[in-house]
Amino acid sequence: MTDSEPPRPGDLSPHEWARRAKDIEAEVDEYPEDRLDILCDAAEAWYQAGELSEAERCHREAAEWEGVPGEGHIWYAVFLLSGRDTARGYELLERLRQELPREPLLYEPLGEALESLDDFHGMLKWFNLGISRCYPGMPSPPDAMELARDSSLLRLLQGRRRARAALEQPEDPLDEATAVAGELFRATLDSPADESFGESFEDDEAELPPAPLVLYWLGEEIEELARRYPVLCPEVDSEEPRTEHRRVVERRAREAAQGETPLVLWGNVADFTEFCRVNELDPKWATALEEYSLRQAARGEGSSWPPGRNDPCWCSSGRKYKKCCGAPGFVEAARTTT
Repeated sequence: MTDSEPPRPGDLSPHEWARRAKDIEAEVDEYPEDRLDILCDAAEAWYQAGELSEAERCHREAAEWEGVPGEGHIWYAVFLLSGRDTARGYELLERLRQELPREPLLYEPLGEALESLDDFHGMLKWFNLGISRCYPGMPSPPDAMELARDSSLLRLLQGRRRARAALEQPEDPLDEATAVAGELFRATLDSPADESFGESFEDDEAELPPAPLVLYWLGEEIEELARRYPVLCPEVDSEEPRTEHRRVVERRAREAAQGETPLVLWGNVADFTEFCRVNELDPKWATALEEYSLRQAARGEGSSWPPGRNDPCWCSSGRKYKKCCGAPGFVEAARTTT
């Protein structure tokens, strides 16, 4: 395949996309621990610029740096399967099959890439591999309510169901449970808790949305929190407290998403300090954070979680969720905190 210009959004010219790709790559020196994410983001920008050779270079570097097959190898395979070199894409798939990762989100983009090639047998194989590898103890028959509580599993099952339908295979009990689970999950997203959040409340006495609350300190706020109240911020012991804090918040949101829609709230240290002063709370108390979270929810200071895979990430990085806090392996890279 030649370096023909791929489809791209109309907001940036090829030259602007190329400049953005160079700027993204330059971040490697500043954030070496995020090298994998940076290279994958740069590859996407080069692709949008029409520079497919540069995009492949970034994907290849990401996979080589990663070593053990994981996210970098997945996105490289997806890139190759998307038209760059399908033969090499299938070769990389074979290597991945021999060293299967245990992260369910890694299997979805592969299944979708095979779906775009109308390779429904391959698509079905990879969704089944993801399910069996990541969820070996799934009961039979499955419980639809339990399936709906794990969005990662549900997406794999929905991909499996699409592949079986494309192959004109009759629905089995797992397909039927998947259909019911999908309806339950959509009902959760359409619940009043999701609809009410994000709207401005008239005052702090307004009725609070009945949803799990997760507090996020954006950018330098987490470092200021650690400086003023280190007992509230175990992430301060990390070499990269901002990255570690994002991991902690993403993990807490995933754990809270048990049939509900968590709210990720934005905290401000100066505002938190003043809130504690006015309400005669000790900022070092965990209850102070709980009360402050409720106040932020009442004011609509936050967003529902999770965002769409292609929507901007909740952490305000400007990257797509699937390439940022929702990227495969991001949460698992977090060190244990208390």
